[in-house]
Amino acid sequence: LGDLGAHRIGVSAVPEVTKYKLEPDDLFLVVASDGIWDMIPNEQVVDVCFQASGMLSSACQQLHDVARASWKLKEGRVDDI
Repeated sequence: LGDLGAHRIGVSAVPEVTKYKLEPDDLFLVVASDGIWDMIPNEQVVDVCFQASGMLSSACQQLHDVARASWKLKEGRVDDI
């Protein structure tokens, strides 16, 4: 499944799965690709989402912009965001 060349360097179609029981005091759930998680620390993702005050599109855009800038700065390219 997917790009044969990518398989040769270790890319897998097997997802990383974590189970978490949502609690009444949980404010949001962030589902994102490694393009976000590899470039933005968990605490910063939480800060961005919390500061967006329920504005989903604003939080998504901010996370995209921060990840994109980090990719360009650290890697000189942009990967899957």
